[in-house]
Amino acid sequence: MLGDKLPADQAEAGAQQIVAVMQKMNHLDQLRSLGEALAHIQTVKIFDYPAIVELLKHVLIVGEIRRSILNYVSRDTGQKFDGLQAFVDWAKEENKNLDWESPPRNPLQ
Repeated sequence: MLGDKLPADQAEAGAQQIVAVMQKMNHLDQLRSLGEALAHIQTVKIFDYPAIVELLKHVLIVGEIRRSILNYVSRDTGQKFDGLQAFVDWAKEENKNLDWESPPRNPLQ
Protein backbone atom coordinates (compact mmCIF):
# COMPACT_ATOMS: atom_id res chain seq x y z
CA MET A 1 0.00 0.00 0.00
CA LEU A 2 1.17 3.51 -0.80
CA GLY A 3 0.78 4.83 2.74
CA ASP A 4 2.81 1.94 4.13
CA LYS A 5 5.76 2.81 1.90
CA LEU A 6 5.92 6.49 2.77
CA PRO A 7 6.72 8.19 6.05
CA ALA A 8 3.49 9.34 7.73
CA ASP A 9 4.11 13.04 7.03
CA GLN A 10 4.64 12.38 3.32
CA ALA A 11 1.57 10.14 3.12
CA GLU A 12 -0.48 12.83 4.84
CA ALA A 13 0.79 15.52 2.46
CA GLY A 14 0.05 13.26 -0.50
CA ALA A 15 -3.49 12.59 0.73
CA GLN A 16 -4.12 16.32 1.18
CA GLN A 17 -2.91 16.96 -2.36
CA ILE A 18 -5.14 14.22 -3.75
CA VAL A 19 -8.18 15.71 -1.98
CA ALA A 20 -7.33 19.20 -3.26
CA VAL A 21 -6.95 17.98 -6.85
CA MET A 22 -10.15 15.94 -6.70
CA GLN A 23 -12.12 19.01 -5.60
CA LYS A 24 -11.19 20.74 -8.87
CA MET A 25 -11.77 17.82 -11.24
CA ASN A 26 -14.68 17.17 -13.53
CA HIS A 27 -13.50 13.99 -15.27
CA LEU A 28 -15.05 10.83 -13.82
CA ASP A 29 -12.23 8.42 -14.72
CA GLN A 30 -9.60 10.68 -13.16
CA LEU A 31 -11.73 11.10 -10.03
CA ARG A 32 -12.11 7.33 -9.81
CA SER A 33 -8.35 6.79 -10.11
CA LEU A 34 -7.54 9.40 -7.50
CA GLY A 35 -10.25 8.03 -5.20
CA GLU A 36 -8.65 4.60 -5.43
CA ALA A 37 -5.24 6.10 -4.66
CA LEU A 38 -6.68 7.91 -1.65
CA ALA A 39 -8.31 4.71 -0.40
CA HIS A 40 -4.91 2.96 -0.45
CA ILE A 41 -3.17 5.48 1.78
CA GLN A 42 -3.09 3.67 5.10
CA THR A 43 -1.11 5.78 7.55
CA VAL A 44 -2.89 9.11 7.40
CA LYS A 45 -4.51 11.09 10.18
CA ILE A 46 -7.13 13.43 8.71
CA PHE A 47 -6.86 16.98 9.94
CA ASP A 48 -8.91 18.70 7.26
CA TYR A 49 -12.41 17.26 7.58
CA PRO A 50 -13.95 20.36 5.92
CA ALA A 51 -12.02 19.50 2.74
CA ILE A 52 -13.34 15.93 2.90
CA VAL A 53 -16.91 17.23 3.27
CA GLU A 54 -16.46 19.57 0.30
CA LEU A 55 -15.15 16.66 -1.72
CA LEU A 56 -18.11 14.46 -0.75
CA LYS A 57 -20.48 17.24 -1.92
CA HIS A 58 -18.86 17.23 -5.39
CA VAL A 59 -21.48 16.28 -8.00
CA LEU A 60 -19.32 13.51 -9.50
CA ILE A 61 -18.34 11.91 -6.18
CA VAL A 62 -20.75 8.99 -6.29
CA GLY A 63 -20.67 5.21 -6.20
CA GLU A 64 -17.23 3.64 -5.93
CA ILE A 65 -15.51 7.03 -5.75
CA ARG A 66 -17.56 7.99 -2.68
CA ARG A 67 -16.92 4.51 -1.21
CA SER A 68 -13.14 5.04 -1.64
CA ILE A 69 -13.30 8.32 0.22
CA LEU A 70 -15.44 6.86 3.01
CA ASN A 71 -12.97 3.95 3.32
CA TYR A 72 -10.15 6.47 3.66
CA VAL A 73 -12.07 8.31 6.39
CA SER A 74 -12.95 5.01 8.09
CA ARG A 75 -9.30 4.20 8.69
CA ASP A 76 -8.79 7.49 10.50
CA THR A 77 -11.94 7.31 12.61
CA GLY A 78 -12.03 3.60 13.33
CA GLN A 79 -15.68 3.64 12.21
CA LYS A 80 -17.17 1.77 9.26
CA PHE A 81 -19.41 4.00 7.19
CA ASP A 82 -21.96 2.09 5.12
CA GLY A 83 -22.83 5.26 3.25
CA LEU A 84 -22.64 9.01 3.29
CA GLN A 85 -25.45 9.37 5.84
CA ALA A 86 -23.54 7.19 8.32
CA PHE A 87 -20.55 9.54 8.00
CA VAL A 88 -22.79 12.62 8.39
CA ASP A 89 -24.36 11.12 11.52
CA TRP A 90 -20.96 10.24 12.98
CA ALA A 91 -19.58 13.73 12.30
CA LYS A 92 -22.58 15.35 13.96
CA GLU A 93 -22.28 13.06 17.00
CA GLU A 94 -18.58 13.90 17.25
CA ASN A 95 -19.39 17.63 17.01
CA LYS A 96 -17.13 18.07 14.01
CA ASN A 97 -19.11 21.23 13.14
CA LEU A 98 -18.90 20.63 9.39
CA ASP A 99 -20.82 22.48 6.70
CA TRP A 100 -23.24 20.01 5.15
CA GLU A 101 -25.75 22.68 4.03
CA SER A 102 -23.93 24.90 1.56
CA PRO A 103 -23.91 23.91 -2.10
CA PRO A 104 -20.82 22.17 -3.48
CA ARG A 105 -18.08 24.20 -5.08
CA ASN A 106 -18.12 24.37 -8.85
CA PRO A 107 -15.15 22.29 -10.03
CA LEU A 108 -15.02 24.33 -13.24
CA GLN A 109 -14.12 27.55 -11.46
